[in-house]
Amino acid sequence: MPRRIKPLESRMPVHRAAMLIRRALGFTKKRMANETGCSHQEWAKYESGTRAIPFTILEAIRDLSGIDAYVLAYCLFFNHNKLPGSLQKILSELRDEWLKQIEIMTNVRHKLPAGY
Repeated sequence: MPRRIKPLESRMPVHRAAMLIRRALGFTKKRMANETGCSHQEWAKYESGTRAIPFTILEAIRDLSGIDAYVLAYCLFFNHNKLPGSLQKILSELRDEWLKQIEIMTNVRHKLPAGY
């Protein structure tokens, strides 16, 4: 019997990228759930990786942050060595730019007045 291959989504830690983005935004899990249109319990499952993040939630994350969590996860956690060199370079540049954006979001958040 042939070996069953898991879909890429189940091997891609999108939940880790979503958590990174949420933390950079300075949102609690409850606020992120509210902002993305899901319940707090659903968000907790998405972020823990026990439930796949639906496309609508990924879109909401992108709208909030300007960062595509799925593509960020691919850039951060997928082995790019089998891709052509030009694609490796593009993914590295994209990853670096998004990580800069995350750092900027985090730094700006820390400089805002209390209660913002």
